[in-house]
Amino acid sequence: MINDNNICSFALDNIRRIARLDESSYRLNSPILCHGYAGALAIFLNIYKDVDDTAIYNRIVKLTDVLLSMYIPNSEFGFRDIIYEDIENSFKTKHVDKNSFLEGTTGIILVLISLFKKDTYFQKHLLLE
Repeated sequence: MINDNNICSFALDNIRRIARLDESSYRLNSPILCHGYAGALAIFLNIYKDVDDTAIYNRIVKLTDVLLSMYIPNSEFGFRDIIYEDIENSFKTKHVDKNSFLEGTTGIILVLISLFKKDTYFQKHLLLE
């Protein structure tokens, strides 16, 4: 825990600004934890545990909606990572079924569980707690 009030205030002000941005400005396209909507949601959820803030709460609701809209019932694990591959000097989008923690459905499900269960442990692996 950081005990410097100036640093904490600065960080919280910036998180609030980020929470007020439209999620399209985050430039995310994948549901995954590593670099996708689940990762952003995990960060906002972790902050909201300590700070009851309307902007952060609203961002949590919106990111949850976006994440749930990315559910694919006929996929192997429910969600697909979206990656880009350079094929013949052209970037192609590829949807990949994974069940791993950072790049697959396991991480996404853990974040969704944390919407309902305040104390979860996976955040420690992300150095969020």
